[in-house]
Amino acid sequence: MKKIIAIIALFTILPYSIFGLQDKVFAQEKKREIIRISPFIFNVTLSPNKTYTYEMTIENLLDLPVPVRMNTEDFQVAEDTGDYSFEKNNSNSVTSWIDIEPKEMILNPKEKKDIVITINTPDKISFGGYHGMIFIEPLFPNKAQYSSLLSTKIGALVLANIGSPANGVNPARITSYETPLIIFDQKSFTYDFKVQSNSLYHFTARPFLHVRPLFGQEQKNALEEKLIFPGKTRHWENTTEMTDLAPGFYTAELRVSLGNGVQAVSSHYFVFLPFYILIIAVILVLSGYFIIKKIVVKRNNRKKHHQDLHNKE
Repeated sequence: MKKIIAIIALFTILPYSIFGLQDKVFAQEKKREIIRISPFIFNVTLSPNKTYTYEMTIENLLDLPVPVRMNTEDFQVAEDTGDYSFEKNNSNSVTSWIDIEPKEMILNPKEKKDIVITINTPDKISFGGYHGMIFIEPLFPNKAQYSSLLSTKIGALVLANIGSPANGVNPARITSYETPLIIFDQKSFTYDFKVQSNSLYHFTARPFLHVRPLFGQEQKNALEEKLIFPGKTRHWENTTEMTDLAPGFYTAELRVSLGNGVQAVSSHYFVFLPFYILIIAVILVLSGYFIIKKIVVKRNNRKKHHQDLHNKE
Protein backbone atom coordinates (compact mmCIF):
# COMPACT_ATOMS: atom_id res chain seq x y z
CA MET A 1 0.00 0.00 0.00
CA LYS A 2 2.89 2.38 0.74
CA LYS A 3 4.26 1.76 -2.71
CA ILE A 4 0.91 2.64 -4.26
CA ILE A 5 0.79 5.89 -2.28
CA ALA A 6 4.29 6.71 -3.52
CA ILE A 7 3.26 6.17 -7.13
CA ILE A 8 0.21 8.39 -6.65
CA ALA A 9 2.47 11.09 -5.25
CA LEU A 10 4.68 10.78 -8.29
CA PHE A 11 1.72 11.47 -10.57
CA THR A 12 0.82 14.47 -8.41
CA ILE A 13 4.28 16.01 -8.65
CA LEU A 14 5.07 15.28 -12.29
CA PRO A 15 1.83 15.57 -14.31
CA TYR A 16 3.10 18.20 -16.68
CA SER A 17 6.25 16.32 -17.59
CA ILE A 18 4.07 13.45 -18.80
CA PHE A 19 1.11 15.09 -20.45
CA GLY A 20 2.22 18.60 -21.44
CA LEU A 21 2.45 22.07 -19.97
CA GLN A 22 -0.95 23.50 -20.81
CA ASP A 23 -4.39 22.39 -19.62
CA LYS A 24 -5.66 23.56 -23.02
CA VAL A 25 -3.76 20.75 -24.66
CA PHE A 26 -5.93 18.21 -22.84
CA ALA A 27 -9.10 19.24 -24.67
CA GLN A 28 -7.38 19.26 -28.06
CA GLU A 29 -5.69 15.85 -28.02
CA LYS A 30 -7.24 12.45 -28.47
CA LYS A 31 -7.64 10.47 -25.26
CA ARG A 32 -4.56 8.41 -24.51
CA GLU A 33 -4.76 4.81 -23.40
CA ILE A 34 -3.06 4.02 -20.12
CA ILE A 35 -3.58 0.28 -19.95
CA ARG A 36 -4.59 -2.51 -22.29
CA ILE A 37 -6.34 -5.74 -21.33
CA SER A 38 -6.86 -9.13 -22.92
CA PRO A 39 -9.38 -10.67 -23.31
CA PHE A 40 -12.17 -8.08 -23.50
CA ILE A 41 -14.95 -10.68 -23.28
CA PHE A 42 -15.26 -13.82 -21.16
CA ASN A 43 -17.95 -15.93 -22.83
CA VAL A 44 -18.24 -18.99 -20.59
CA THR A 45 -20.57 -21.92 -19.98
CA LEU A 46 -20.94 -22.81 -16.29
CA SER A 47 -22.59 -25.43 -14.10
CA PRO A 48 -23.93 -25.12 -10.52
CA ASN A 49 -21.63 -25.68 -7.54
CA LYS A 50 -18.36 -25.54 -9.46
CA THR A 51 -15.24 -23.35 -9.56
CA TYR A 52 -13.79 -21.94 -12.76
CA THR A 53 -10.49 -20.09 -13.15
CA TYR A 54 -9.52 -17.66 -15.92
CA GLU A 55 -6.67 -15.23 -16.53
CA MET A 56 -6.62 -11.66 -17.78
CA THR A 57 -3.49 -9.86 -18.98
CA ILE A 58 -3.08 -6.18 -18.10
CA GLU A 59 -0.44 -4.10 -19.89
CA ASN A 60 0.92 -0.71 -18.81
CA LEU A 61 1.29 1.49 -21.92
CA LEU A 62 3.10 4.33 -20.14
CA ASP A 63 6.78 4.88 -19.40
CA LEU A 64 5.98 5.28 -15.71
CA PRO A 65 4.66 2.88 -13.04
CA VAL A 66 0.87 2.75 -12.84
CA PRO A 67 -1.11 1.45 -9.82
CA VAL A 68 -4.39 -0.25 -10.77
CA ARG A 69 -7.43 -1.54 -8.95
CA MET A 70 -9.83 -4.28 -10.10
CA ASN A 71 -13.53 -4.52 -9.23
CA THR A 72 -16.83 -5.79 -10.60
CA GLU A 73 -20.04 -3.94 -11.48
CA ASP A 74 -23.58 -4.87 -12.44
CA PHE A 75 -25.29 -3.40 -15.48
CA GLN A 76 -28.66 -3.37 -17.21
CA VAL A 77 -29.17 -3.57 -20.97
CA ALA A 78 -31.45 -1.18 -22.87
CA GLU A 79 -33.97 -2.36 -25.45
CA ASP A 80 -33.17 -1.81 -29.16
CA THR A 81 -29.83 -0.04 -28.67
CA GLY A 82 -28.19 -2.56 -26.33
CA ASP A 83 -26.65 0.29 -24.34
CA TYR A 84 -25.39 -0.47 -20.81
CA SER A 85 -26.49 1.38 -17.68
CA PHE A 86 -24.44 0.57 -14.60
CA GLU A 87 -27.06 -0.11 -11.96
CA LYS A 88 -28.04 -2.98 -9.70
CA ASN A 89 -29.08 -6.15 -11.51
CA ASN A 90 -30.98 -8.53 -9.24
CA SER A 91 -32.18 -10.96 -11.89
CA ASN A 92 -29.14 -12.29 -13.78
CA SER A 93 -25.97 -10.84 -12.27
CA VAL A 94 -22.72 -12.81 -12.23
CA THR A 95 -20.69 -10.33 -10.16
CA SER A 96 -21.34 -11.95 -6.77
CA TRP A 97 -19.73 -15.16 -8.03
CA ILE A 98 -16.49 -13.47 -9.13
CA ASP A 99 -13.29 -13.14 -7.12
CA ILE A 100 -10.22 -11.31 -8.47
CA GLU A 101 -6.63 -11.74 -7.30
CA PRO A 102 -4.88 -9.45 -6.80
CA LYS A 103 -7.41 -6.66 -6.37
CA GLU A 104 -4.67 -4.00 -6.50
CA MET A 105 -1.18 -3.98 -7.97
CA ILE A 106 1.48 -1.79 -9.55
CA LEU A 107 2.49 -2.15 -13.17
CA ASN A 108 6.03 -1.10 -13.94
CA PRO A 109 6.69 0.88 -17.15
CA LYS A 110 5.54 -1.13 -20.20
CA GLU A 111 4.97 -4.17 -17.99
CA LYS A 112 2.40 -6.93 -18.51
CA LYS A 113 0.90 -8.85 -15.61
CA ASP A 114 -1.79 -11.51 -15.29
CA ILE A 115 -4.62 -11.46 -12.79
CA VAL A 116 -6.62 -14.53 -11.81
CA ILE A 117 -10.42 -14.43 -12.11
CA THR A 118 -12.24 -17.14 -10.17
CA ILE A 119 -15.96 -17.83 -10.65
CA ASN A 120 -17.68 -19.87 -7.91
CA THR A 121 -21.21 -20.83 -8.92
CA PRO A 122 -23.93 -21.37 -6.28
CA ASP A 123 -25.32 -24.79 -5.44
CA LYS A 124 -28.70 -23.98 -6.95
CA ILE A 125 -29.13 -21.70 -9.91
CA SER A 126 -31.65 -21.38 -12.74
CA PHE A 127 -30.72 -22.08 -16.32
CA GLY A 128 -30.07 -19.05 -18.50
CA GLY A 129 -27.71 -16.18 -19.20
CA TYR A 130 -25.93 -14.09 -16.56
CA HIS A 131 -23.62 -11.13 -17.02
CA GLY A 132 -21.43 -8.55 -15.33
CA MET A 133 -18.40 -6.30 -15.90
CA ILE A 134 -14.85 -6.46 -14.58
CA PHE A 135 -13.26 -3.00 -14.41
CA ILE A 136 -9.55 -2.20 -14.26
CA GLU A 137 -8.95 1.35 -13.08
CA PRO A 138 -5.64 3.23 -12.81
CA LEU A 139 -5.35 5.09 -9.50
CA PHE A 140 -4.72 8.77 -10.18
CA PRO A 141 -4.85 11.50 -7.52
CA ASN A 142 -6.87 13.93 -9.62
CA LYS A 143 -9.11 12.15 -12.12
CA ALA A 144 -10.83 15.37 -13.21
CA GLN A 145 -7.51 16.87 -14.28
CA TYR A 146 -6.76 14.00 -16.64
CA SER A 147 -10.31 13.07 -17.72
CA SER A 148 -10.15 14.96 -21.02
CA LEU A 149 -6.86 13.31 -22.01
CA LEU A 150 -6.80 9.87 -20.41
CA SER A 151 -9.04 6.87 -20.87
CA THR A 152 -8.78 5.96 -17.21
CA LYS A 153 -11.13 2.99 -16.89
CA ILE A 154 -11.41 -0.12 -19.00
CA GLY A 155 -13.76 -3.06 -18.63
CA ALA A 156 -14.10 -6.69 -19.66
CA LEU A 157 -17.54 -8.17 -20.29
CA VAL A 158 -18.43 -11.44 -18.55
CA LEU A 159 -21.15 -13.49 -20.25
CA ALA A 160 -22.03 -16.69 -18.43
CA ASN A 161 -24.53 -19.29 -19.62
CA ILE A 162 -25.85 -21.87 -17.18
CA GLY A 163 -26.73 -24.90 -19.27
CA SER A 164 -26.96 -24.64 -23.06
CA PRO A 165 -29.73 -23.97 -25.58
CA ALA A 166 -31.46 -26.96 -27.14
CA ASN A 167 -30.30 -27.74 -30.68
CA GLY A 168 -32.75 -26.76 -33.42
CA VAL A 169 -34.75 -24.42 -31.20
CA ASN A 170 -35.09 -20.92 -32.64
CA PRO A 171 -33.79 -18.51 -29.97
CA ALA A 172 -35.09 -15.34 -31.65
CA ARG A 173 -37.49 -13.94 -34.21
CA ILE A 174 -37.54 -11.00 -36.59
CA THR A 175 -40.28 -8.73 -35.26
CA SER A 176 -40.08 -6.08 -38.00
CA TYR A 177 -38.35 -5.71 -41.35
CA GLU A 178 -38.69 -2.78 -43.74
CA THR A 179 -37.05 -1.89 -47.04
CA PRO A 180 -38.03 0.71 -49.69
CA LEU A 181 -40.59 -0.41 -52.27
CA ILE A 182 -38.66 1.43 -55.00
CA ILE A 183 -34.96 2.29 -54.95
CA PHE A 184 -33.28 4.65 -57.36
CA ASP A 185 -29.65 4.38 -56.20
CA GLN A 186 -28.09 0.94 -55.69
CA LYS A 187 -25.35 2.51 -53.54
CA SER A 188 -27.78 3.38 -50.72
CA PHE A 189 -30.14 0.50 -50.06
CA THR A 190 -31.87 1.26 -46.74
CA TYR A 191 -32.90 -1.46 -44.29
CA ASP A 192 -34.60 -1.39 -40.90
CA PHE A 193 -35.31 -4.46 -38.79
CA LYS A 194 -35.54 -5.74 -35.22
CA VAL A 195 -34.65 -9.11 -33.72
CA GLN A 196 -36.17 -10.19 -30.41
CA SER A 197 -34.63 -12.88 -28.22
CA ASN A 198 -36.88 -15.71 -27.09
CA SER A 199 -33.98 -17.37 -25.30
CA LEU A 200 -32.66 -17.53 -21.75
CA TYR A 201 -29.13 -17.27 -23.14
CA HIS A 202 -26.80 -14.72 -24.71
CA PHE A 203 -26.03 -15.12 -28.39
CA THR A 204 -24.62 -13.14 -31.31
CA ALA A 205 -26.97 -12.36 -34.19
CA ARG A 206 -25.26 -12.35 -37.59
CA PRO A 207 -27.56 -10.91 -40.27
CA PHE A 208 -27.13 -11.32 -44.02
CA LEU A 209 -29.10 -9.58 -46.76
CA HIS A 210 -29.69 -11.76 -49.84
CA VAL A 211 -30.84 -9.74 -52.86
CA ARG A 212 -32.19 -11.94 -55.64
CA PRO A 213 -33.52 -10.88 -59.10
CA LEU A 214 -36.20 -12.78 -60.99
CA PHE A 215 -33.43 -14.10 -63.23
CA GLY A 216 -29.74 -14.06 -62.47
CA GLN A 217 -27.38 -14.39 -59.54
CA GLU A 218 -28.17 -13.20 -56.02
CA GLN A 219 -26.01 -10.85 -53.96
CA LYS A 220 -25.15 -11.54 -50.32
CA ASN A 221 -24.30 -8.63 -47.99
CA ALA A 222 -23.06 -9.27 -44.45
CA LEU A 223 -24.53 -6.73 -42.00
CA GLU A 224 -23.33 -5.71 -38.53
CA GLU A 225 -23.17 -8.45 -35.91
CA LYS A 226 -24.79 -7.66 -32.55
CA LEU A 227 -24.87 -9.35 -29.15
CA ILE A 228 -28.41 -10.01 -27.91
CA PHE A 229 -29.07 -10.48 -24.21
CA PRO A 230 -31.80 -12.81 -22.87
CA GLY A 231 -35.29 -11.50 -23.64
CA LYS A 232 -33.98 -8.30 -25.26
CA THR A 233 -34.54 -6.75 -28.70
CA ARG A 234 -31.83 -5.30 -30.96
CA HIS A 235 -32.46 -2.80 -33.74
CA TRP A 236 -30.60 -2.46 -37.06
CA GLU A 237 -31.08 0.65 -39.20
CA ASN A 238 -28.56 1.55 -41.88
CA THR A 239 -27.76 1.51 -45.60
CA THR A 240 -25.75 -0.95 -47.62
CA GLU A 241 -24.39 -0.82 -51.15
CA MET A 242 -25.53 -3.14 -53.93
CA THR A 243 -23.51 -3.72 -57.11
CA ASP A 244 -24.44 -4.34 -60.74
CA LEU A 245 -28.20 -4.24 -60.24
CA ALA A 246 -30.18 -4.25 -63.47
CA PRO A 247 -33.56 -2.48 -63.58
CA GLY A 248 -36.29 -4.83 -62.45
CA PHE A 249 -38.00 -6.67 -59.59
CA TYR A 250 -36.01 -8.12 -56.68
CA THR A 251 -36.46 -10.10 -53.48
CA ALA A 252 -34.59 -8.78 -50.42
CA GLU A 253 -34.38 -11.77 -48.08
CA LEU A 254 -33.08 -11.15 -44.56
CA ARG A 255 -31.44 -14.16 -42.91
CA VAL A 256 -30.24 -13.79 -39.33
CA SER A 257 -27.88 -16.52 -38.16
CA LEU A 258 -28.55 -17.29 -34.49
CA GLY A 259 -26.05 -20.09 -33.89
CA ASN A 260 -26.23 -23.89 -34.03
CA GLY A 261 -27.35 -23.71 -37.66
CA VAL A 262 -30.58 -21.87 -36.78
CA GLN A 263 -31.76 -18.85 -38.78
CA ALA A 264 -34.62 -16.35 -38.64
CA VAL A 265 -35.82 -15.36 -42.13
CA SER A 266 -38.00 -12.59 -43.55
CA SER A 267 -38.47 -11.30 -47.11
CA HIS A 268 -39.43 -8.08 -48.87
CA TYR A 269 -39.81 -7.15 -52.52
CA PHE A 270 -38.61 -4.03 -54.27
CA VAL A 271 -38.14 -2.50 -57.69
CA PHE A 272 -34.81 -1.05 -58.80
CA LEU A 273 -35.51 1.93 -61.04
CA PRO A 274 -32.36 3.91 -61.89
CA PHE A 275 -32.73 7.64 -62.39
CA TYR A 276 -31.98 7.45 -66.10
CA ILE A 277 -34.83 4.95 -66.55
CA LEU A 278 -37.11 7.22 -64.55
CA ILE A 279 -36.16 10.22 -66.70
CA ILE A 280 -36.72 8.24 -69.91
CA ALA A 281 -40.09 7.04 -68.58
CA VAL A 282 -41.14 10.59 -67.71
CA ILE A 283 -40.10 11.81 -71.16
CA LEU A 284 -42.02 8.99 -72.86
CA VAL A 285 -45.13 9.63 -70.75
CA LEU A 286 -45.04 13.37 -71.46
CA SER A 287 -44.37 12.76 -75.14
CA GLY A 288 -47.26 10.30 -75.32
CA TYR A 289 -49.50 12.74 -73.51
CA PHE A 290 -48.78 15.58 -75.93
CA ILE A 291 -49.08 13.30 -78.98
CA ILE A 292 -52.45 11.98 -77.82
CA LYS A 293 -53.59 15.47 -76.94
CA LYS A 294 -52.61 16.70 -80.42
CA ILE A 295 -54.47 13.80 -82.07
CA VAL A 296 -57.57 14.49 -79.97
CA VAL A 297 -57.47 18.20 -80.80
CA LYS A 298 -57.16 17.47 -84.53
CA ARG A 299 -60.04 14.99 -84.36
CA ASN A 300 -62.22 17.48 -82.53
CA ASN A 301 -61.36 20.20 -85.02
CA ARG A 302 -62.22 17.87 -87.90
CA LYS A 303 -65.56 16.98 -86.30
CA LYS A 304 -66.31 20.65 -85.73
CA HIS A 305 -65.46 21.46 -89.32
CA HIS A 306 -67.78 18.74 -90.65
CA GLN A 307 -70.51 19.93 -88.28
CA ASP A 308 -70.14 23.49 -89.56
CA LEU A 309 -70.44 22.33 -93.17
CA HIS A 310 -73.50 20.28 -92.34
CA ASN A 311 -75.15 23.25 -90.67
CA LYS A 312 -74.55 25.43 -93.75
CA GLU A 313 -76.20 22.92 -96.03
